[in-house]
Amino acid sequence: MKEILILDVETTGLDPETDVIVELGFVLFSVEHHSTIAQGSHLFGAASNPAEAINRIPAAAVTNEEGWPRPGFDAFFLASASRAGVVAAHNASFDRSFLERNPRVDLGSSAQWICTHEDFPWPIERARGRSLVEIAVAHDVPVVSAHRALDDCRLLAEIFTRIPDLDERLEIAGRPRMAYKALVSYDQREQAKAAGFRWNPEMKIWTRRLAVTELDGFPFAVAAIPEPK
Repeated sequence: MKEILILDVETTGLDPETDVIVELGFVLFSVEHHSTIAQGSHLFGAASNPAEAINRIPAAAVTNEEGWPRPGFDAFFLASASRAGVVAAHNASFDRSFLERNPRVDLGSSAQWICTHEDFPWPIERARGRSLVEIAVAHDVPVVSAHRALDDCRLLAEIFTRIPDLDERLEIAGRPRMAYKALVSYDQREQAKAAGFRWNPEMKIWTRRLAVTELDGFPFAVAAIPEPK
C-alpha cells in the first residue's frame, strides 16, 4: 500500500437521513514516505448549521455559499482519492454514511474503508477506541487545534508519521472483522476496557470488532455477536 486517503467531515447533525455535510477535509498520505502528498478542505452549502457550537463553522459561512463545493474541489478530491489504496477515517461508518448520500463526493461501493477508532491496532493499545485527541496524546503528538475537518485529518496524518510499521498495521486494520463480546464479570470490566472493548448500554455487554487473527491473547474469553437478521 503506497498511499491512503485520510478523510473527515463536519455535519449539521448525526443523522445522515436528515443532516448534511457542511465541511469535507482530506489528506493524501504516503505510507512509504510517511508524508503528506496533498490536502484540502471545502465548505458545503446548507440551509443552517445546528451543530455550529460543536464544529465551529458559522452558520452564515454555509448558508451564504449555496452550491459549494465548487467543481474544482470535487475533481481535486476525487483525483486524490483515486490514488489511494484505502480510505482512513476516525469513526469511518459515520463519515461514509454521509458521503454515500452526496453524489458529488461519494467514493463508491468499491472503496475500502479503515476505521482508526475501532479497527486500527495502535502501538499503544490503550489508545484503541479513544478520541483522536486522546490517541494523539498517547503517542506524544501535540494537539494544536482540533475538530475542523482538515485539522483532524492533519492530526491523524501526524500520528501516522510516528508509526514505523504503518503499512503492516493498515493491512491488519483492513482485514474482515465482526463484532465480539468480552465474557467478563462486573469485577473484570476494567480488563475489557483496557483491551479496547467498549460498553454497549443497550446490549449491556463489552464489544469490539475483531479479525480472526486477533482473537487470542486476551485475559478473558470472547464470543462472536450474531449478525442481526
